[in-house]
Formats: sequence, C-alpha cells, structure tokens
Amino acid sequence: MKRIFMQLNKHDYEMIADILDAHYEDTVELQKNHYLNDDTDYFKQLEYLEELIDKTVYMIGVLSAGE
Repeated sequence: MKRIFMQLNKHDYEMIADILDAHYEDTVELQKNHYLNDDTDYFKQLEYLEELIDKTVYMIGVLSAGE
C-alpha cells in the first residue's frame, strides 16, 4: 500500500487548531449536559482532543520558528 503525505503549512495547522478547539468546546458542552443513561466517555474524548491540540500547537510553533 502506497502512502501519500501532504506537506502542511502554518496556515493549515492553524485551521486544524481552530477546528479542534471548536470540537473540544462542543465536547465539553456535551459532557455538561449528558444524561444519566448516556455511557459516552467524554473524559477520554477530551484527553484525546487535548493531545491533538498540543501536537498541532507544537507544529505551529515549529513552523513559526522556521519563518
């Protein structure tokens, strides 16, 4: 299987960060308003989103340093 890699620039990572941030905020709201019979593990989802946001912010920093 052949893998195709995209070269992302700083603007791409900033857009990704904005999307992740909005998704994080939506997930926080879902966690606040979940019902007792809802077995969704929002904490695990939030941890995963935090990790993605951290990696994205790191890449923005790396690309900013190269400018």
